[in-house]
Amino acid sequence: MSKQLTVLNISAVLIVAITAIGLMFPAAFGHYADVIYQYIAAHFGWLYMLSVFVFDVFNRADFHALRQIEAGAFR
Repeated sequence: MSKQLTVLNISAVLIVAITAIGLMFPAAFGHYADVIYQYIAAHFGWLYMLSVFVFDVFNRADFHALRQIEAGAFR
């Protein structure tokens, strides 16, 4: 349980810190966020497209399986 709280606390601190930096330095934060976004879009766009495709395939397969369950089967 304490390991989960540690992960939660670290995540919360990182989110608050990044938000605070964005609020204190909006122009610089916007510039660096744009640079990071452009790099990710240029070099990892294929990974995004692949992950969306895989997610969509599994999602459609799951919905197809759920349609086979009769109404009231979970009672």
